[in-house]
Amino acid sequence: MIDFTGFHQITAAVIQDGKITWMLEQEATSQTRFSALRELFIIIGVMQAIDDLHAGEIAPHHLMTHTSGYGSLRGLIFRNAPLKQHQPAGEKWCYSADNIALLREMLPPDHLQNAIFTPLGMDQTSETETTLDDMLKLIGELLAPGKIISAECVAQIFTPHYQLHPALPAMGYGFRLEDGMAWMTSDTAGIWIAPQQKTAIIALSDGKGKLSATCRAAMRQIVPPSTDITTTTDAPLLHGGYYAPSAGLLMNLQIWLAYGGGITVGKRHTLNGQMDPMHKIKLTPTTQPDVFLLPSSNRVVIDNERLLIGLNELYRRPWLHSLGGKLSLLTFAVFVVFVLILLALNNT
Repeated sequence: MIDFTGFHQITAAVIQDGKITWMLEQEATSQTRFSALRELFIIIGVMQAIDDLHAGEIAPHHLMTHTSGYGSLRGLIFRNAPLKQHQPAGEKWCYSADNIALLREMLPPDHLQNAIFTPLGMDQTSETETTLDDMLKLIGELLAPGKIISAECVAQIFTPHYQLHPALPAMGYGFRLEDGMAWMTSDTAGIWIAPQQKTAIIALSDGKGKLSATCRAAMRQIVPPSTDITTTTDAPLLHGGYYAPSAGLLMNLQIWLAYGGGITVGKRHTLNGQMDPMHKIKLTPTTQPDVFLLPSSNRVVIDNERLLIGLNELYRRPWLHSLGGKLSLLTFAVFVVFVLILLALNNT
């Protein structure tokens, strides 16, 4: 059902209405131990143990939606760098491992073992490793809760808590949500769930392969999107211009890695990043106002003031703030200096 050509070690399964309808064991078995989705265990543990998810200036709610204001990759350069809040809680999304670490500190050391692994019979699972057999037991609980977590808590996990636009993905508790599908991934593992259809895909691998894109496409074949996006050729020209996120490298790492920190929008429905300014990405207009499709079918929302892509928000900036603008200004400055030097030499 799912083509994992090019992967090495991988185990995967499709669950529909409580039954395993497809399973793959490629260079591994359903009892082979892989790196676990530790974040999922912690999210479930917090939902079990903490009653008020909104208590505190930086509440569990903010940590589970990655809207705490903490940045990415703290300690990448300075290993013991102090934890710093870059934005007020609730205002901006940024995935941060610090959020997960702080949530884990809220739980007793043995909570995951006593409240999740043991009751579900996940005998081969620790906080850092798991097997396909064990993860199927946990997914079964998410699709039909009641043994270790209530249906109300599971509903909260899959409820949109942070979203920039109705056409874009939202953030649940730990899971990203879009068109009736929820997903959580790491470099080596991932879960894709359609809660209303009681359908899920689980995959555990050695990390060599594009796990997320492969499983996402497979889920879309099993469960079509709940929102129909219709393209159109009758769309007005865009205003065009340069868009960049609010200040703070660690709060905008995803945009920096993908686009070089900013995006230039062309009037004829194109965009390009600062990493490769000459590579223009074609946007396909849709019948929804301001909503466009990227070649990957992901959506982007563009108006005169903001550009929204995924969970990231960019704001319209003066053109001179862009890489092209800065290079043009630098070129002009060099030219002026060169002319002044020539004039000085001519007068001597």
